[in-house]
Amino acid sequence: MKIDSKRLYPYPVLWFVNDDYINAESSFKCKCDFVKTRDEMSLNLCFELDNEDIKQLIEQKKAAYAIHVECALTMFRQNFTSDNPIYKIAIPSGSINHKIEVIPMIVATEILHNFRNKFLNEDYHDVSLS
Repeated sequence: MKIDSKRLYPYPVLWFVNDDYINAESSFKCKCDFVKTRDEMSLNLCFELDNEDIKQLIEQKKAAYAIHVECALTMFRQNFTSDNPIYKIAIPSGSINHKIEVIPMIVATEILHNFRNKFLNEDYHDVSLS
């Protein structure tokens, strides 16, 4: 899974590549430290989210921090989610070989009817987002 910066999505994406969220204070980052042992690869994750509306959705369990991990050589592909911005995941060493791709994101855990966010670009102001 690769996120293409030229791809258009049918919903707003909080990402440095686009202007779906217009306020500089609305941002999302993920720090990831890798620790590899003989038995497993551990990822220590720290998500940084500066958007109170989305944080509130996570607190209400309507959204979650997520990480997509993929290894093309072994065809390992798995999503991990948490409502805690700091968490650790462990992947058995036999599941990965050489290179992995890690994609951090925030995902809805249920259908969000009439989603609103004060930092959305005005292009989304009259659009009902679900």
